[in-house]
Amino acid sequence: MALTPEEVLQSLNGRLSDYIKSLPALHAQLGLPGSALAVELERTQSALCDVVDAQLTARQNQVDEFMNQCSRVEKDCLDLVKCLGSNARTPSVGELRKIQVRATSNIHLYCAHYAPP
Repeated sequence: MALTPEEVLQSLNGRLSDYIKSLPALHAQLGLPGSALAVELERTQSALCDVVDAQLTARQNQVDEFMNQCSRVEKDCLDLVKCLGSNARTPSVGELRKIQVRATSNIHLYCAHYAPP
């Protein structure tokens, strides 16, 4: 089952709310000083931010790599058009990106089919 962004936020909000409400009582039962609660909350916030930042960075790196691939394909296509002469039709960037997506998909299918066991 795929979650929507709203469902993820709602779920995390509920869990974090329960955590934050329960934590002071648990610290009190353990006899921990008040400063320990602040430290734990800061660590939790830092850990959550680190995970989110890492995921965003990984996705951005994938987008950057894909855009670099598109740029290389576009350059290659334009080089081919130059070689073919002025009568050749120059594809649009949108057409080139569609070609790149199909090519990438075909490469993944080929690799999946012919990958060594």
